[in-house]
Amino acid sequence: MDDLVQRLYADRDHQSQGGHYLRHIRAMTAEGLYAKSEIAGELAHRDMEIERLRAENDALRADAMRATAEPVAHICILPTTDGPRKFLTTPSDQRGFPVYAAPPKEQT
Repeated sequence: MDDLVQRLYADRDHQSQGGHYLRHIRAMTAEGLYAKSEIAGELAHRDMEIERLRAENDALRADAMRATAEPVAHICILPTTDGPRKFLTTPSDQRGFPVYAAPPKEQT
């Protein structure tokens, strides 16, 4: 292989891919995808869709992070004869302690 060309395809254990691999083999055979150019066209289409979905995911994640930068409410604790009374206020009501939305969990 040419040193200038980055390898895109690794040696894969097809058995560990289970139904995913078999589904593609059956579909390619049924649809008559035998030529490398036909298969490459399908892979390119899927790459484009993956890139679109990743960009959408990044945008949603950024929106979620921006949403956690401002308090979503304030919690107030008032002493009463029956014990402390706790209540939440609107984000614009500055009484009490700020409460923030939980940041999105990182996927591993």
